Amino acid sequence: MFGLPHPEAGEGEVWFCNGTREGFARMSWRTKRLGQVAYDNLDKPAPEVWPIFVQRQELIDANEPIPQGNNPAIRENR
Repeated sequence: MFGLPHPEAGEGEVWFCNGTREGFARMSWRTKRLGQVAYDNLDKPAPEVWPIFVQRQELIDANEPIPQGNNPAIRENR
């Protein structure tokens, strides 16, 4: 998924990281959402972790860098 948007990202969302359910519960992002299938850096499903998504605007408002792989122009060219 590195360099490409995550296929589960919804409108306005970006893939933030892969994490455990426990880590997800501790995150303070208001718009966080847990996805179904996480991928490793070789684009293979990653067991025992899940993709975590956050609304792009929430990250922008918090001056948080947008993680690599969330360029909307790439999504349009796939």
